[in-house]
Amino acid sequence: MDPGEARTRALADILAAEDTPCPNCGYNLRGLTGDRCPECNQRLEIAVRLAEDRLCMLIFTIITLCIGSAPLLCLLMIAVIAFSSSRGRMTGSELWWIVLIPGIFGPLLGVGAGFLASARGRRWFRRLPDGQADALSIASALTVILLAVAYFSKMIHEIG
Repeated sequence: MDPGEARTRALADILAAEDTPCPNCGYNLRGLTGDRCPECNQRLEIAVRLAEDRLCMLIFTIITLCIGSAPLLCLLMIAVIAFSSSRGRMTGSELWWIVLIPGIFGPLLGVGAGFLASARGRRWFRRLPDGQADALSIASALTVILLAVAYFSKMIHEIG
């Protein structure tokens, strides 16, 4: 028996006694003898997958990092243009808060999001123990919130 026939046979054995909906159209596949859904004609196969895929935490972390990086980089451009045109030269404190914080953390958050969105980053994230993956997601959200609060409070203090 070739591997394709063995897989089809295994699929038929699984579906012989179970009410299983087609992943595409929802048709009940109980008693199916082939490897195609009779309703939508999509090919079916047996697959091994994670019992609990942490895709939600991964997506949350990527979105958080993107949300943090884009505004920081936009604020960097706006602040540099505003301060350089109105005052001429920035002091050391202004340079740190206005240029370096968004100029360093914006790209770092963006690179982190890009890495996690890559196939290698997804594999790395999925291999983390549950507690570490959750901690990374929460830490990314807190980092973005703290950066935003610190940056905006400093900007309000400088303007006021």
